[in-house]
Amino acid sequence: RPGKKGLVRRAAYAVVRAPDDLNRQLAGGGMAGPESPRLASLTTIALEWSSSVCDGGLLFADVDNDGLAEIAIGATSGELAIFKGASPTPWAQSAQLGSICALAVGPLGPGPGNKLVALTAEGVAYVFEVSTGADGAGVLRESCHLLPPHHGRNPAATAAIVLDVDGDVQLVVAFDTELCAFRPNACTRELDLIARWPIPVGARSLSSSSEAGGSVQLLVGTAEGQVLAITPGAAGVRLLVPARSREPAFVLGDWPTSHSDSHR
Repeated sequence: RPGKKGLVRRAAYAVVRAPDDLNRQLAGGGMAGPESPRLASLTTIALEWSSSVCDGGLLFADVDNDGLAEIAIGATSGELAIFKGASPTPWAQSAQLGSICALAVGPLGPGPGNKLVALTAEGVAYVFEVSTGADGAGVLRESCHLLPPHHGRNPAATAAIVLDVDGDVQLVVAFDTELCAFRPNACTRELDLIARWPIPVGARSLSSSSEAGGSVQLLVGTAEGQVLAITPGAAGVRLLVPARSREPAFVLGDWPTSHSDSHR
């Protein structure tokens, strides 16, 4: 439940129980539009969590590469927890990470498979390889990367996404009214800035769309309700969906932008 300044004060989240094919689509970010299966039912579970969480600190994705989605939560007090299935207790945990402001998942850095990325307000990106230990509990293998100096902008991210642009895997981060794309540097343990896009209003969510021909677009849900589209490698930002209220827009899953606005 969003509280003041986008914080979640209590943990009571709606979890979808759906057919296996839809669960796999959700895990891979593949909500394909109006032809997708409809949700079978909706169940609410209460998770054992009481720390404050930013909007970007909630994630539903396949973080351990088992083909099913988990719930990951990062707290402003530095705790990270992964919940598996309908269990209310964490399956894997980490702590003392700084003020976590955004989470993302994808094949960032060396090695195959998804990694869980936790960004902090202190300018640190933690990249976790998540696996299952011999006792069935989650195991987090951590690497740490530093974001470049922010040069006057707010260093706290509002949203993040791992984007595959023609085989070049990038971490795209929203900082207020600017989006930045980074690539891990294996030699320096830093994140190299490779692109930046100014946007007219603050971003609150990031997603992607698959275009005809295999090109990828970055979708931005703004604090004022618009959805913006950005094509990596090209200049400019275009308005995809105008604001219909003054509430933030949260874009989830994979949006084929060739569909008409009535399908969004």
